[in-house]
Amino acid sequence: MNPFKKKLFLSLGIFLSSIVVFAVIFWILGGSIKAKVGRLSAVDKNLDEINANFSSLTMLKQQYNGKVSDYIKIIANTVPPQDNLINFLKDFQSLATASGLGFGFTFAGETPPSSESLGWISFNSNLQGSVGQFLSFLDSLPKINFLVNFGSATISRRNDSFQFDLKGRVFFK
Repeated sequence: MNPFKKKLFLSLGIFLSSIVVFAVIFWILGGSIKAKVGRLSAVDKNLDEINANFSSLTMLKQQYNGKVSDYIKIIANTVPPQDNLINFLKDFQSLATASGLGFGFTFAGETPPSSESLGWISFNSNLQGSVGQFLSFLDSLPKINFLVNFGSATISRRNDSFQFDLKGRVFFK
């Protein structure tokens, strides 16, 4: 082979090898760039979701400040501190007495309040009287200014009258 052809084939080989090497490099970088663009797109979607959530949170906070805070104040006035629960006993007893019922009452157990929930004290109440007296008592219960959850009520006949056992919880802050 003559030296010109040798140089030509050598140059052509180097040129074609360079093209193959650059093609492989661009193919590898292209895949990497495509993956990075996909990740950037996912991050952009996440940012859009965060912005939408932040907008919703801002709107909820405005609604809370406008409407819900009034209701929170009402509930806070309904839920007394623990020291005021003695008034619950007095109010409960006065309603029972006003309805003509015999009255027995005990506080049973206590769960202290936490940052996420109210505290409560269980109570048991035994009332004796007629069904009419008990119905009168039930009608007067909304007069009690405490947050109360009645868990169970049982009625049993005792000679000429009835015994009404009420169990429940009264909440405090």
